[in-house]
Amino acid sequence: LSADRAWQLVRQHAPVVVVETADDDDQLGTLAWRMSGGDLFVAVETGTPSAYVRIAWTEINGAAVPQLVYTFWFAARPASHPLDWLAGRLDAIVWRVTLDGAGRPLLYDSIHACGCFHMFFPTENVRERPGPFEHESALDETMFSPQAVRSPAPAERIIVYVGAHDHNIER
Repeated sequence: LSADRAWQLVRQHAPVVVVETADDDDQLGTLAWRMSGGDLFVAVETGTPSAYVRIAWTEINGAAVPQLVYTFWFAARPASHPLDWLAGRLDAIVWRVTLDGAGRPLLYDSIHACGCFHMFFPTENVRERPGPFEHESALDETMFSPQAVRSPAPAERIIVYVGAHDHNIER
């Protein structure tokens, strides 16, 4: 992709992220270095919401296709109970858009930066393959797809609704 084409695709397919906000930990922010007691650590500055974006590639039917990878950072994921091992400083949602060769969305998927809660949102342009195939393990995980998504028209954007505290995608 040329830089101009990449930038056009990144802008065109960027989601609108709507976060239910209960406190400051539910605000999107920008990563920043901080010092505390002589220790240097990464924090999230919520005064400036940001999307971190990169382009990756995957192969579909022998052809390389681009994936737009957006990462949205939160300052923390507060504990929902005393033994909540998912809680902690920093939380992030990764939203990925897999495009066809013409730049149309085939599939959206999301995962938290910790590697939890991977979900797929197929468009009408793909279908789930049967499986597992002979060469695959019987333990091959199937795709968790809570909702199919209609491909947006050129002037439309995908809206991602995120819950407060746990930052899980709700719709």
